[in-house]
Amino acid sequence: MNPKWLWAVGPIGLVAVFFILYQVGSKSDVVRARVAEIWRASWGPDSGPGAKRVALPADFAVLLDNVGGGLPIGVFELVPKEAWLGIYRPALFGGNDHITVFMRLYEPGPAMRVSPLPFTDEGRVPNVGIRFIKDPEFTARFQVEGSAEREIKQWLSPPVREELLELEDAFLEVEGKRAALSLYTRLDEDALDALVAAADVIFAEYGPSDASLFGSDLPSYRTPAPKAKAAKPVATKPAVDKRPKPRA
Repeated sequence: MNPKWLWAVGPIGLVAVFFILYQVGSKSDVVRARVAEIWRASWGPDSGPGAKRVALPADFAVLLDNVGGGLPIGVFELVPKEAWLGIYRPALFGGNDHITVFMRLYEPGPAMRVSPLPFTDEGRVPNVGIRFIKDPEFTARFQVEGSAEREIKQWLSPPVREELLELEDAFLEVEGKRAALSLYTRLDEDALDALVAAADVIFAEYGPSDASLFGSDLPSYRTPAPKAKAAKPVATKPAVDKRPKPRA
């Protein structure tokens, strides 16, 4: 090839690669958008309108960047002004595929990042984060990073740790009065349901309201089950002695 043409071949090849990747990504995004819409429409009470499409509030921008950024396929409001489900894809020059529930908290939580310990050929890497001595299973599977160890251990209550173990590959970020629970996995309705269910437990403990992330007409994990009413004791009438009294 004539060297004088090489200056044109490089840029043309680069454009071709970007075009192919864009086409592949576009087809994947169509599938993901369809899954997201099916879940959105089925959210909430039966025959309801489903979750409302919104934009993520601007004050979550830093938290969004921390969990992977990207471009939104859909952001759905789970609790007005308090909780949202975001489905994201990579941007052209950065970002990750992830599904994340963003939540407001009723009071600032200790800054932390909870992430699953990665695997190597020899098993999981050593945990250099905060250790939960009374919960060895959690310590063996998750690394907790943060400076306020005592407050973090209190915040990561047994129900919260149980939900993180159930999700297995969940990432949790807490910053001030905001939190994000993320999964980096294949998008399907089961993954969305599992993520929102786990986030509902966290929101039940630390969210600003008693609302459920599954819809306003559905009970939250925070709402206790109604107690069965005890039967009222029936007052018994004193027995009357009907025998004839002896004559004086």
